[in-house]
Amino acid sequence: MKIRMGFISNSSSSSFIVVFDKRPKTKKELKELLFGDRKEYHDPYSSEYWPTDDVVDIVWNDLKGQRSMTMEKIAKEIDAGWFDDRPEFPDLDIEDREKYDAGWKKYENDSLKAAMRRAEVYFGHAVKEGKLIVNFHYSDNDSKLSCAMEHGDLFEKLEHDTVSHH
Repeated sequence: MKIRMGFISNSSSSSFIVVFDKRPKTKKELKELLFGDRKEYHDPYSSEYWPTDDVVDIVWNDLKGQRSMTMEKIAKEIDAGWFDDRPEFPDLDIEDREKYDAGWKKYENDSLKAAMRRAEVYFGHAVKEGKLIVNFHYSDNDSKLSCAMEHGDLFEKLEHDTVSHH
């Protein structure tokens, strides 16, 4: 048995499924969409601030090359995290492998169906309208700024859904 002594991290990450009416053509356009005329981005858990230009650089680089998500990809991303309508995990008997496997498969199918319903409610209109829907992923384990981006108000001005991977 191994015993860990000292600090143990409880890191988290979140995905953000974000809708843009159209792909921003410049960093300046992206900055306007995210922050308007704000100059600083605030960490919600500390008194630290970062220039919004630094945050925009990260989001801009993360946006590069992304294609618009399909409903199936949106649902899979939602299903990969925690969401309100996820079915309750069944009480499975590991001793009966056949029933266990069948129960697990049913749970996975039910969970994906629930995620698809959520995707349709949140993003069905955007898919039908041909809007750009992309996914960003930030973790409190990467840096203080990444932590602020995960837990802050980064996409508050845009239509989005946050998928928690805690």
